[in-house]
Amino acid sequence: MLPAEKKHYRKGLALGLTLAETFSIVVFILLLACAVLLRFEQFQRDTAEAQLDTARVDLHLTQELLNTETVSWSNADAWYEYARQLRDTVEALQARVVDAERARDHASIRAAQADSLLADNGVPEEFADRAARLAGERDSLRAAATESDRRLRDATALRDSLAQHLADTERVADELRDGLAGADGLTPEEAEAIIGQAARSADLRDSLDAARRTIGALDQELRATREEILADPDSLVDSLRAGLNESRFREDTLRSRVWDAERERDDAVGRAEYREAQLEQLRQGIGIDPPPCWLDGEGNPEYIFRIELTDGGMRLFGIAPGHRITGDPDATRYAAAIEEGREYAPAEFLRLTQPFYSLGVSRTQAFGPMGCRFWIRPVDRTGDRKDVFQERQDQLWRRFWFRW
Repeated sequence: MLPAEKKHYRKGLALGLTLAETFSIVVFILLLACAVLLRFEQFQRDTAEAQLDTARVDLHLTQELLNTETVSWSNADAWYEYARQLRDTVEALQARVVDAERARDHASIRAAQADSLLADNGVPEEFADRAARLAGERDSLRAAATESDRRLRDATALRDSLAQHLADTERVADELRDGLAGADGLTPEEAEAIIGQAARSADLRDSLDAARRTIGALDQELRATREEILADPDSLVDSLRAGLNESRFREDTLRSRVWDAERERDDAVGRAEYREAQLEQLRQGIGIDPPPCWLDGEGNPEYIFRIELTDGGMRLFGIAPGHRITGDPDATRYAAAIEEGREYAPAEFLRLTQPFYSLGVSRTQAFGPMGCRFWIRPVDRTGDRKDVFQERQDQLWRRFWFRW
């Protein structure tokens, strides 16, 4: 039994604890509950801020979509207007599809022609014909050289004949001069005959000068022809080589144009199918999403990044198709600033990926008033931390479009 002075100690016992200890435990539990409530309130505040950012983006897109100051999703006129814009877009895309297919067919025909030209040992038929023409020209030049030789011989014979006539004329003139010197007088007929012989001698002298000029021209023509014939084989080979290189370049150009036409056709077909799907969603009263910036021929999105969500942020890996890297230089330039595999904090991630969002929103001419969005493949690396996962997912939605 306790002494009388210690009986108050028994009155303070509660479950083996004193009142002071019990009060301390109650205060600790209350503080722990307050900490949990504060943490939950912080999480709700962050979630509300993320939802507010998303709502602002949606409001901005909705304002661009309906292009009016007082807009609501129940505004029938706005829906009809957007449906009309979508129909116009579909018709324009279908027209572009027809043009792309026509360009593709034309490029295919050109490519087939280029293939047929390169069928025989890689030498196009066009340049084979050109070689044949050059060979014919070479033969004609040789024939012209032979003809020039013949004409030269004829001219030489003519020159010799004219020289003989000139010698005869000069001899006759000398005889006449000697006869005139020894004669006492001349009758009018004899004087006229002498004058006529002198005129014919002058004509013969002029003819001889003309023949000499003709012979000089023929000599010059013959030398030029021979030089051209000697230089012709090298020029023919050079011409064939240049033609072959030009044909190969033309073939590569045609193949590139065929590839570009097919890719443009696939993009146009994909956008048209996506617009039709949006129209069907409108008919069913379902909300719509902006179209992907990259679509394949079946209307499926093509992805620009694979993004891993981690506790510390995001890691980005480029998975864009090869033809997109060369066909979309703006996106390629922005992607070059991102270091693959590096873990970016959320704020830095949003800063680096802002250009992709702005680029997609600006493409209203090709995709309508909402523009387009780049698609990514997300990968969850946050484990069982659902709050972190939700936060990372909300940050992804602010820049890209995706599906799990």
